[in-house]
Amino acid sequence: MTHETLKLSDDPRLQSAARNEPPMCTGERGPAVAILQKAYEAVGFPMPGSIRADGSADGIFGKETYSVTRHFQIGKEICVDGIVGQNTLGALAKALNEVIPGNDPVKPTPSGPVFPPQPEPPSPSGPTVPKKPKPSPQPAKRAHFAEERIASGFDNTVIPHWQMVPTSSRPNSSGGGGAIVKLHNGEGLTVVSNNDLIKVHELPISHRDGSRQFLLTSDVDGARGQLLARNGVFTAARLQVEATRPYVLTVDFYMVSDKFRKTKRPVGELDQLVRDTTKLLADQCNIHLQKKHVYKKYHLDMDLGDVILERDMQRRVETQDVYLIYQGCQFTADLSVFCVWDFERNQENADKGGVHVGLHSGRGRIIVEDEHASSARKHGKWTLMHEVGHALGLKHQDNSIMADVGQTKLSYLRMSQIHTMWENARKIP
Repeated sequence: MTHETLKLSDDPRLQSAARNEPPMCTGERGPAVAILQKAYEAVGFPMPGSIRADGSADGIFGKETYSVTRHFQIGKEICVDGIVGQNTLGALAKALNEVIPGNDPVKPTPSGPVFPPQPEPPSPSGPTVPKKPKPSPQPAKRAHFAEERIASGFDNTVIPHWQMVPTSSRPNSSGGGGAIVKLHNGEGLTVVSNNDLIKVHELPISHRDGSRQFLLTSDVDGARGQLLARNGVFTAARLQVEATRPYVLTVDFYMVSDKFRKTKRPVGELDQLVRDTTKLLADQCNIHLQKKHVYKKYHLDMDLGDVILERDMQRRVETQDVYLIYQGCQFTADLSVFCVWDFERNQENADKGGVHVGLHSGRGRIIVEDEHASSARKHGKWTLMHEVGHALGLKHQDNSIMADVGQTKLSYLRMSQIHTMWENARKIP
């Protein structure tokens, strides 16, 4: 981003917004919004959802731009409304001038006539020799905290970014926890925690990208604070941190059979499935699965059919087959997983062949899986993690929840999702 690109005073739409005729707000699109987004990023307000990898901005005044505007207004102690008008643009231009000197404040266009500048008289000593143009100043590289590796309890969609810090990396353990974060472009900065309950330990510089690395630890469940990277009294970067104890969910497995069929899932792969799923969950939210019982011969003396349907969509009720499967649940664990041969939510899904997993929302947090979705060597850990998320209150339709966690093979949990899972894990006896 160059100096000219971020010159707020050059854009006519920003000029009109500076006169509140009208201000910019959610729903607006165009080059002026793109300049606004780049300006926010330049003054230390990351916009990962709006700034592309090549540095260009999408120019859409959406949820992220609205949220960043409010955070900027809070920091500048001006009216917090998420609308970009005279006060916000003035404060932004002033902040931008500290990063890119020479950025003029955004001012309304003068109402009087504009006279062209008069040419300067020639120098008495001869013609004026033109000076070499000065190179445009380059914006300073911004210090910022980042995740040490993907899916490690770091959320870069909130401002400041957020990091989960486990008090322990193992259940029933009195130590061994902590989280590692990176600080990019933080040479010479002092990094401290504003809460003594969260300790900061600097590690050797990463040879891979040259970043500084810090180990964050805490012994106190629920401790919160901020990690601050400072240059004297100026804070160049900050990171929210929150410590939590391990949460343990026990799991029972039921290997289902009927008069004519039985699940072909090997019992021997369940231990590995639990370990792999726990790795995904523990790294991001310090939730651990623990296998409790395996009911190897869970037999129903009936014909459940080639495909077990969860619901009869015409009657909008659970089918008799699924209801009978649930009736045999012992409820000896927090989660009960029933392994069957073929499962679908309804006949429409059965015709398409595309669901294979269901969650019963009753008191036992019951999950039904079939071989198509739950092979430990293929997608088992992602599938089970996805269903555990549902069992702990995550829903597809809620943007603050998990969308397709587990199905994308990325399983990147957000701060709001993790808080939801913690809240429900605490309620389990």
